[in-house]
Amino acid sequence: METITYGKRAGRHAADWAMTHTTIEVPESQERDAEHDIQALLDRTDGERPWKIRDELGASMLENFGVFRRENQMKEQERIVGYLRERY
Repeated sequence: METITYGKRAGRHAADWAMTHTTIEVPESQERDAEHDIQALLDRTDGERPWKIRDELGASMLENFGVFRRENQMKEQERIVGYLRERY
């Protein structure tokens, strides 16, 4: 819950800030490449959907990296992140 609520708020704030504080021009080719990469993720028909992996990451972070952190849980989260990265 924490990662969803505050992640969403932080993301919106960061996007608002970035839209009003951009000081460089991004080459159109980089912009097109980024749009192509995003569209490729959205258009995938095989493999896993990105938001399924994101949801698993959020749930595992809540479980293993909550307010109280223990070494064994943090090591488990490191393993989970590696596994999710491979799936991505």
